[in-house]
Amino acid sequence: MSPMLNSSTKNKSIAVLITCHNRKDKTLACLNSILHDQYLIGINLKIFLVDDGSTDATGNAVCSNFPEVIVLQGDGTLYWNGGMRLAYKIAKKEGYDYYLWLNDDVKLYPNAIAKLIDTSVSIKKNTTPSIIVGSMQDPETGNLTYSGNRKKNWYSPLSYKRIEPKNFPVPCDAINGNCVLIPHAIAEMVGNLSKEFTHGAGDYDYSLRAKKLGFTSYVAPGYFGTCKQNTIAGSCQDKSLPLKVRGRIITRPTALPPAKEWMLFARRHAGLLWPFYWARTYVRICFPKLWLILRSKNSKEN
Repeated sequence: MSPMLNSSTKNKSIAVLITCHNRKDKTLACLNSILHDQYLIGINLKIFLVDDGSTDATGNAVCSNFPEVIVLQGDGTLYWNGGMRLAYKIAKKEGYDYYLWLNDDVKLYPNAIAKLIDTSVSIKKNTTPSIIVGSMQDPETGNLTYSGNRKKNWYSPLSYKRIEPKNFPVPCDAINGNCVLIPHAIAEMVGNLSKEFTHGAGDYDYSLRAKKLGFTSYVAPGYFGTCKQNTIAGSCQDKSLPLKVRGRIITRPTALPPAKEWMLFARRHAGLLWPFYWARTYVRICFPKLWLILRSKNSKEN
């Protein structure tokens, strides 16, 4: 017998947007968790996957195992933000009730997508359409890894704290883009992810731009899947590495937002305090060792 869906979930159309690069096994596992979800019966779903220049035959494997997935090719320079922009651009031509951002290393729990839609519909009854965030947990420890975020305090506008999901929707200020449901009305008003960002900060920027237009974001009740936290080993935050090595790593697009992009983010979202964040970025550009020392000191204090 097929699982019963809420009437609010039936006949909804949803475009799932994914970007991948050289994580074939994880990408296939992610797609498997979506397409073998028996609760999708009655939901019109299509997956748009951007293979951003993978050299491990990810695109071919997806086409072989999941021919229903639309595979879009990138050249390796799109990264997360550019890949998701491309996926949305193509999906938007067909038009959907919802657009779901999903990281390729996410494994969704059964009924996750239906629950996201149900949460969206229930919130819309009382307010305007809202962005819905599905929280992720570590597959081994069960600890929270990604979710929505709220500002830590009023005097540090770009400092956020991750929100633990409750048994009811919780409002948030900014979002992690691992599992995010965006209603058509918000997608139309806010548009695509900002082209100025390469890899990081684009998800935060999107939700903050939506907030300025009067839309809210909510962390949906419970957990929606597993996704391991990115490790700091080998990253610019890895204190076991020499400062010289960390200084080189910090300039990579996948490390932290490049200085120019962070300056733009600060100007958009830090209000009158944005020059302070610009100055901090300037230190980051010209004195990477000093930046890393200050960052390490700040991490200890927090």
